[in-house]
Amino acid sequence: MKIFPKLPALLAGAALLFSTGCQKETPAPTIPVVTGPISGYVLADDENGAPIDRSGITVSVDNATPKISATTDASGKYAFDNVPAGTYNLTFAKAGLGTFRRLSVAHLGGPDPTFLGNTTLSQLSGTVVSGLSVTGPANNGNLVVQVTATNVNSAAAQRVAVFVSSSTNPTATTGTLLGTYAVIISGTTSTISLRPADLRGAGFAAGAQVYAVAYGAPATNPSYVDPGTGRTTYPDLNPTASPTLSFLAP
Repeated sequence: MKIFPKLPALLAGAALLFSTGCQKETPAPTIPVVTGPISGYVLADDENGAPIDRSGITVSVDNATPKISATTDASGKYAFDNVPAGTYNLTFAKAGLGTFRRLSVAHLGGPDPTFLGNTTLSQLSGTVVSGLSVTGPANNGNLVVQVTATNVNSAAAQRVAVFVSSSTNPTATTGTLLGTYAVIISGTTSTISLRPADLRGAGFAAGAQVYAVAYGAPATNPSYVDPGTGRTTYPDLNPTASPTLSFLAP
């Protein structure tokens, strides 16, 4: 005798197969792109630190797609509208001024603007340091260094930024800023004093070999840190470096 499945069971199985075969995939929800404004102000100084025209400075959002830029007005204000949320690098540039950067700026988007406050640019230093030399014994424990320098701008005060390193070839990029010193030039030479405490802070014990180099620097001497390398950049230094000075830390 043949045994047949019960009719209700057959109908239920067929219905399940039919519903499974006709089921459509639910599309993923579309996530809206959140955009919002970015704004701020740029200040501009001459070599002595006095305010100068802050209009016409180009501000670029470098890693936006496509790249976007704006120009500051007479008050130094710049603004971008409808920038997608993200992390951006901004560049600030104008002829005669050092090029400044703000890196890894977080922008959340939305109705409230990302306000970046003030960014300061300075004129490039006109001071060229052509020589450094140790002039004699320590003065009150400080090392006395003779500086030979000239400045193409006779109205500018002379300032030099000194960088030190244990490497024989220090630069403003690889060295550590020991300090920025005002120098009073008599003819083309003057002296500065390097303090042992500053050298200790830069990692040099008494008697350690130090290599130093100097660059002309503006009064404000703005800087920024590259988060990728951890190095500090000083964009307004005179590009001409002095010859390297070698000495033992006092």
